[in-house]
Amino acid sequence: VGDETAQLGDDVDFTINFTATNYVTKNKVTTQVTSYTIEDDPTALAIDKDSIKVTIDGEDKTDDENVSIAVDANGKMTVILTWADEDGKTIYDYSVPVKVEYTATVTNAGADTAGIKNSATISYNDTEEKIS
Repeated sequence: VGDETAQLGDDVDFTINFTATNYVTKNKVTTQVTSYTIEDDPTALAIDKDSIKVTIDGEDKTDDENVSIAVDANGKMTVILTWADEDGKTIYDYSVPVKVEYTATVTNAGADTAGIKNSATISYNDTEEKIS
């Protein structure tokens, strides 16, 4: 989201961008990616589930059967992108852009001058990447 000033009750927009691939190689072993999981467990922010939009390779896939979106009672957002079907066939082309956009409301102004920080994680197979 970058540096932004927000007050209690303000809405803040977030965007997660990454390039998804069908196979990854780690320690000289190549494995197929079967799903991606994007999680954001914010502090002092309430994610609006209805604001979550998922775009894969330029197409809105928010309501697609291969996209699962949830926000639990504690405010943790989980987006699961199924990347291979039951037969193991990859659903999407190799190396496509993925964008997850959502809005969160500031629920606590922050206790110190450092302000509120938010980060999300993207995981696939046994790899996890944190995005701040």
